[in-house]
Amino acid sequence: MINGITSTNDSNLGQSKDGNTMYTHTGLSSLFSEVRPPYSSFGFDEQEKEINDAEYQRDSRHNYIRNGADGDQIHESPDALLAYELNQLSFKERGVLENDIHGIQPECIKETPELLRGSLKQLSIELDSIPEKNKTAYEFSQKTFPKTTYVNTDDFRLIFLRCDRFDARKAAQRIVGYLDLILLCFGEQGLEQDIRVSDLDERSEQLLKMGQFQILPSRDHSGRRILGNFSFAAHHRIQAVDPITRLKVGVCMMMVLARDNIDVQNKGLVGIFWAHHFRMEDLNKRSIAITKMIPCMPVRFCSLHVCLTNVNNLAKMANAMYLYAIGPDYRKRTRVHLGSAVECVYALQTFGIQAHDIPINTTTGKRKTQNHQKWVELQQKRDGAIAENKSFLAIECPKQNDILFGRGWPKMGHPGNVLFRNLIQTRLEDYNNSRSKGEKTTMAYSIVLELKENRARFLREDEINGGWIEVSNELARKKVSIAFRCFRRAETKSNKPLASSAAKRKSNQIDPVLSLCQSWKANSMIGINGEQDEGSSAFLDMDGSSNNSIRSNCNV
Repeated sequence: MINGITSTNDSNLGQSKDGNTMYTHTGLSSLFSEVRPPYSSFGFDEQEKEINDAEYQRDSRHNYIRNGADGDQIHESPDALLAYELNQLSFKERGVLENDIHGIQPECIKETPELLRGSLKQLSIELDSIPEKNKTAYEFSQKTFPKTTYVNTDDFRLIFLRCDRFDARKAAQRIVGYLDLILLCFGEQGLEQDIRVSDLDERSEQLLKMGQFQILPSRDHSGRRILGNFSFAAHHRIQAVDPITRLKVGVCMMMVLARDNIDVQNKGLVGIFWAHHFRMEDLNKRSIAITKMIPCMPVRFCSLHVCLTNVNNLAKMANAMYLYAIGPDYRKRTRVHLGSAVECVYALQTFGIQAHDIPINTTTGKRKTQNHQKWVELQQKRDGAIAENKSFLAIECPKQNDILFGRGWPKMGHPGNVLFRNLIQTRLEDYNNSRSKGEKTTMAYSIVLELKENRARFLREDEINGGWIEVSNELARKKVSIAFRCFRRAETKSNKPLASSAAKRKSNQIDPVLSLCQSWKANSMIGINGEQDEGSSAFLDMDGSSNNSIRSNCNV
């Protein structure tokens, strides 16, 4: 087991630090279907650990990962496979990939009306060119719900075009695969009405509320949303969930994120796979769900992070399964973090993910669901409002340039609040020089309008319905005025101690000659009868002669 944290990068892609080759396999599905060890119903005991290690040692002797692009290339570990695929990239391609993973200068396509119209037209041509036998669900939606299906709307098709960077052929294949998955999971009604959280059945809703899949309440430093899969063996009911139920929850949450959210469609998502004490019998179900979902996801993942907090043979097997199931495109964007929960959280922070929003208690290692429950309740209220044709103005997640009302360092540290305080500080001198209250009010309003022109919003939490709501210009103006007064008060406080200390030093200032004489009197140069010894060196100049002026001054 590795004590320190280890992340996959260019320098250690061949093998792990301890020199052990990680488990690999050419056909993981066949292996997982054969392995059914007799697990107990609670936790992991020593017998289960011995069984897992024995299965790992038995199968790792003759199983390898074969590269999908080159059938003759065999790799003995997932790290070796990843290193091989990265070495096929040019220096420029690797630089672009690393920047996209870290959220540095993300690639953005400038959308114009001509681009949107041309892409939608080309997408319709590509959909028509696909043989009917390969697009069963799509053809069913066109024949059964020709006028009411959401599949023909521009908003739905633009989701997939943005996901594939306006490549119409890839987007057409993705739409066909997505609709096949929807038909498999939700039936015919899923092709007429776009899926929402309220469409989940009882079993899927139970899995959703457990918090295995969570959308973090914040964004990374580049403004991308974060979707996490937090799997724990302690939640035994989750382990018994079939792949279809997992697919329902996963695809529903991704569509909820992508729908009506152009930022998510353009920027993509950041994915976290956090595994801790899972069972081998569950790996087959996860492999099936991941393999089916990857080709037809409505949004793309810019980066994927695998966090393994219990680094044993089974964890290495899960790592191999995950890297193999996601395919070569996403495998290049995956970083694996090994170590304790604290070490994994620190590693995620280096990629711009805020630690306080990761739903893991680093002390106990348990999963937190408080923010997730708020998200589920908000989505249920939104679906209820849509069903009743009512407006729902709550904002689920603030953007990077929004200014948040409230106290606490998470709000104070929000990027929009940091920029807001910097702006107030730069305008503080002009505000203090304003002659009347009306001028100060006008200046505060001008700052509000300036921020809103830059697409900033003033948001406060909605305690009744959840989420965030945008406040009026008057409330925003009051926040600006309060911020000015707080900065002015802080500036006054910081200058007051300096002034008082300077006055104190001035009042205590003594004539340097008198001070010197007082220090001499305190020394042993005082005579036995209390009179100054005239031969003392204290009253001698540098040439050794007596200095009567100093003696006379000391007697004052």
